[in-house]
Amino acid sequence: MDAKVSYVRSMAEGRPTGGGAPFNTMIPFLSMTRDVELADLEDYKDADGLPIIPRSGIENPYWITKEAKNNDSRNRVIGFLSLSYDITENLSLSARAGVDHYNDSRFYNIPKYSSTNPLGYLQYTDFELTESNYDALLRYSKQFSENWFVSISAGGSLLNVKTNTNLITGSQLKAPGIVDISNASIINAATVPTQREIESVYAFAQIGFRNYLFLDITGRNDWSSVLPANNRSFFYPSVTSSFVISDAFDLSRSIDVWKLRGSWAQAGSDGTQLYQDRRYLIIESTLTPGGALLAKFPQILPNMDLKNELTTSVEIGMDYYMYLNRLGLQFTYYNAITTDQIMISPVSTTSGSASRTFNAGAVQNQGWELTLSGKPVVKNDFQWEIQLNLSRNRNTVLELDDEVNELLIGKLAGSGNDVRVKAIPGQPMGTIHGRDFLKDENGKIILNNRGLPSATPEDVILGTAQPDYLASLLNIFTWRGLNVNFLIESSQGGEIYSESKFRMDFSGNSMASTDGREFLLIDGVNEDGGINTQQTTREKYMLSLASLNIAAPFIEDASYIALRELSIGYQLPSRWFDNSSFRSIRISAYGRNLGYLQRSLTHVAPEAAMYSTRTTDIGIEYLPLPMTRNIGVKLNVEF
Repeated sequence: MDAKVSYVRSMAEGRPTGGGAPFNTMIPFLSMTRDVELADLEDYKDADGLPIIPRSGIENPYWITKEAKNNDSRNRVIGFLSLSYDITENLSLSARAGVDHYNDSRFYNIPKYSSTNPLGYLQYTDFELTESNYDALLRYSKQFSENWFVSISAGGSLLNVKTNTNLITGSQLKAPGIVDISNASIINAATVPTQREIESVYAFAQIGFRNYLFLDITGRNDWSSVLPANNRSFFYPSVTSSFVISDAFDLSRSIDVWKLRGSWAQAGSDGTQLYQDRRYLIIESTLTPGGALLAKFPQILPNMDLKNELTTSVEIGMDYYMYLNRLGLQFTYYNAITTDQIMISPVSTTSGSASRTFNAGAVQNQGWELTLSGKPVVKNDFQWEIQLNLSRNRNTVLELDDEVNELLIGKLAGSGNDVRVKAIPGQPMGTIHGRDFLKDENGKIILNNRGLPSATPEDVILGTAQPDYLASLLNIFTWRGLNVNFLIESSQGGEIYSESKFRMDFSGNSMASTDGREFLLIDGVNEDGGINTQQTTREKYMLSLASLNIAAPFIEDASYIALRELSIGYQLPSRWFDNSSFRSIRISAYGRNLGYLQRSLTHVAPEAAMYSTRTTDIGIEYLPLPMTRNIGVKLNVEF
């Protein structure tokens, strides 16, 4: 028997917000003019309590940090109990139960008289989640002879997830400086409970021959409450095999391990959207003048025939090590196709909803991973270890629904930044679409009689968010008690739309915006096909791009090579502690996110752009907060 209970309490005050939220501190930094000193904004309120803003429509960063609240606290309890019993020498039974429960209390406000919302706003959110897991497994294993080993297992599990969200919002605040819901003129409240459950049965078997040939077979059936009653059950099997050549044959002594492996597998999923299979009403928090309740249908039209998604994958690989593991190679190729994906697409508003849920399409996920490892130098007390990882993944849309020829993955709409990321059959997943410059047959920009560009009449493909390959290089140097490690990571290829670049160029805060402020001659041709000679200015050029929604100049290469980590450590000699209670003492210094050896994205860290608050909008950088560089010292003492 084994049991464990953990309690975690966490609190945060003034969490920064990202993306297009008006209280993202990146917005004033990127958009306010360069003649404004931050020190001049430190006195952020005037005598009447009104904020002093750097320019119209932009918040004072000190008003954001001093007056706006974005606080949260969490109480979390995680516990499990496991029991195991050996019925016979070859037969055993095990059972486990686990609970993960937490409660989040969150508060967010926009102070009264803020530039972007002068009336003010308050929001209280209380979110509670309880996830319960129960499973039992009966296992039989036996070595039948020197040649054959068999293990067979069967079991079942139950997953139950309950959530409850209590939301209270207040708007049109009565007085400044009072952060309480009683200060709101309009108060709305909502309670949103959800529950989902997955019941599963499964079995798996392993057959081993002479400890070098293995065959694993699994089968699992799930019943999900998320799907309609007639489609809740779905089955998915897998077959895996491995062959250890180095154990099967008498090979050269230099070969330590040579292993081939392959698998065919299916995996089912019920999607993540709850209540997508039924029609229901949402009760409004406000009443009619006569005191009656109001209700509305959800924005997503349900599907009573919804089915599970199914991913079928094939994987082959090899592991090879030689010279006492001084040289190693691991290679994996995979090809997975997901069908009947649960998708959401817009529908006519005459249906009473804005979008519909449906099964459609096929998406292929294909790629390879390669790991090379070695110890080039092992001499006396010195050792050098190195590991290189390379990978390439291609995610391609094979087909969609008959009624849908493209699917919107993410978008950024507004003057000067109308960009969409789409899934289109025959194209990589995540193609970036937007307006480009109107060009002639030779690729020259066509300019009007004012020397300004025109836009393509429709959106065109401006790039794809998928990188060509990922790589990392780890080096470990050890000499006696001293070691030095450094890790380099790289992503090459792929494009990204940079909203930060657009805002800095548009506001005149980038280096690029300094060129042509008085006279700007754009390289291109006029409408008659002749060489352009009409000058303009940088300001007129940027206003033209914004009004025409030309996004092409703000598509950037997302490639980078980063020094991700560097550490230096020293293990004090053990003889120093022979007559003490210390077993060992180690001191080390480390740094993470130290800098770039190569970077194309001009204004933000590419990794921060990829993990911005709008995580669904791949290919779009939307004003992320800067990445942090961590430098520290660690002392490890063992007694």
